[in-house]
Amino acid sequence: MRVLYITANPKLEVDSVCLGLGRRFIDEYSQLNPDVEITHLDLAQKSFPHLEGEAFEQYTDQNGICIKLAKDFKSFDKYVIAAPMWNLSIPSVLKAYIDHIIVPGEMFRYGEQGRPVGLCGGALLYLGARGGNYSEGPNAKYAMDSLYFEGLCQLIGINSFQSLVIDSVGSYRRESAAEIVQKKLNEIQTLATHF
Repeated sequence: MRVLYITANPKLEVDSVCLGLGRRFIDEYSQLNPDVEITHLDLAQKSFPHLEGEAFEQYTDQNGICIKLAKDFKSFDKYVIAAPMWNLSIPSVLKAYIDHIIVPGEMFRYGEQGRPVGLCGGALLYLGARGGNYSEGPNAKYAMDSLYFEGLCQLIGINSFQSLVIDSVGSYRRESAAEIVQKKLNEIQTLATHF
């Protein structure tokens, strides 16, 4: 079993709720599955430019960077993404990476009716953090992070999508990132058991 663990936050893990969630989940999952191979892709360290120029010209070229990245992505069985919601969406470096790998003909194809048919498979877990409360009330309709990943999974054929998102962790919070993550330990352990 191979797991791709993607992080997209320039903060230190000690200061980041989503990175703390990710680390705690990966630790729990590794303990339960000692034979699993986990590869960490830190997009704060290895960023991808916006899809333009040479990469766009080679978008569907079998020797181009996009196809190579898509095939590498598909070589994993499961995916864990730890990222914050920024400005109602996901960090641009994560979106740039996704734009590079979601290649028609490799990750999905169009069916007879023009509807996409996913070619990927697997499971994806999104571990997120939001500055304000976007899980309920009038702001819920603006939280595009989970909605984006759920739609992405449907597009490329990832069979299982789960998420654990913690709201209201903006700079006004009184607790440390570690204290916030600790409160979610039972949920993290449950996810690690069933992922």
